[in-house]
Amino acid sequence: MSNADDKMSILEVMTSYFFALDALADPSALLSHYTPDAVWECFNHGETQPALRFDSREQIEQVIAFEASRPNPVLLRHHASGILFREL
Repeated sequence: MSNADDKMSILEVMTSYFFALDALADPSALLSHYTPDAVWECFNHGETQPALRFDSREQIEQVIAFEASRPNPVLLRHHASGILFREL
């Protein structure tokens, strides 16, 4: 594969993740982007320690299921733009 192919593959995975994250109608589509040993962290602006941390795919699955089951979920729209590849 060329660098261009590698970059396109990465962008396709990112875009797929963002669509699954924004929809939340299919929690399994979102969960499919996480490995069994996944770690998900959320940092508040300027902080060095995560405000939220989930240490396993099981914990991430519980959070996704909870968010998907809410009657009025907050709809987000993620846009991958201006992606900079520093190295491959």
